Amino acid sequence: MSTNRALAVLLGLVALAVLAQAALAGLFLAGVPGARLGHMIVGWLLPWSAIVPAVMAVVAHSNRRVSRGVMIGAVLLPMLLFVQEALGHMPFAASTAVHVPYGVGLFAGTVLLAAASTRPPTAAPRPEEVPPPGASPAPGSGTPPTPNPGG
Repeated sequence: MSTNRALAVLLGLVALAVLAQAALAGLFLAGVPGARLGHMIVGWLLPWSAIVPAVMAVVAHSNRRVSRGVMIGAVLLPMLLFVQEALGHMPFAASTAVHVPYGVGLFAGTVLLAAASTRPPTAAPRPEEVPPPGASPAPGSGTPPTPNPGG
């Protein structure tokens, strides 16, 4: 399995766990016994489970297999999930009011991150391939030479 596919699968599993959180929250609000405990356990495990894809993304980025954006998103994901966990344990109505839409955003963001991790990064020219300012392009490149204003 390729690094990108493995990363996408792990991020997809995190997204499914975030989605399960919404279902468990609905069940415990409906009074289903044990749903609150399940919501609490999954919420506690989620940030820790996102650390593995974060490390994978850093390694994949160093090997030029994923973009910088995917790497940054994967590294931020455990931190964002820890914030969500903290919001869920605060005894204030305002924290609950933030906790719910924040969870929706985490789900959408994790799904987008998983999808983006399947695409290889765009190839930026290496510094040695970029001509210095005022230099003539390589012969046969199809680009007209840049006039040198100084001489």
